[in-house]
Amino acid sequence: MKKIALFIITLISILSFTACQEKFGSDVVPQAPVSIVGKWSISGFGTITNIKTYEATLQEIKRTPKIDTTMVNALATGVSFDFKQDGTYAAGKTVGTWKTKDSNKTIDLITKDNTGKESVQTFSVLELTANSLKLGSKKFTKNASGNIEAGDFSDLPFMLLGSLAIGVKGSQKEFDDATFLQGTLIFKR
Repeated sequence: MKKIALFIITLISILSFTACQEKFGSDVVPQAPVSIVGKWSISGFGTITNIKTYEATLQEIKRTPKIDTTMVNALATGVSFDFKQDGTYAAGKTVGTWKTKDSNKTIDLITKDNTGKESVQTFSVLELTANSLKLGSKKFTKNASGNIEAGDFSDLPFMLLGSLAIGVKGSQKEFDDATFLQGTLIFKR
């Protein structure tokens, strides 16, 4: 009986090894996890709503008549992130530290003002591949009157970011029908 059990275990082990080798090949090298470390350049903006997701490249935003191309050009050349292995980052003239949390689902960007007071901006990591990074800003909801509920003045840039892509790719009706919106920053290596 022991010989039969040993034979079955050996057979299962050999079949499992052979099956894995056929599926993956003997020359498959495990891939290292994708890392946020490196240089990222802005390539567009997005708006996520309860109805639809909108994404607009910098070129599409530049072609929109009501948007100042000077601002878009400044964004194209000035908004890039360089995340270093040691937990520091540089974004244009801004430098600080970064850390991921929640199993790399969020990233905190920490800066200090000239008095040493810390400021933390938290983004959702919505997508991270070898060459693509999408960060989500704060989510804004609309109240019963249909107005976006922004917290304080520091939320204003994120509220504007949240409405940028829908302003380029969507309609006023789509904006009005949305009950929440969240802006995204889209980066490429």
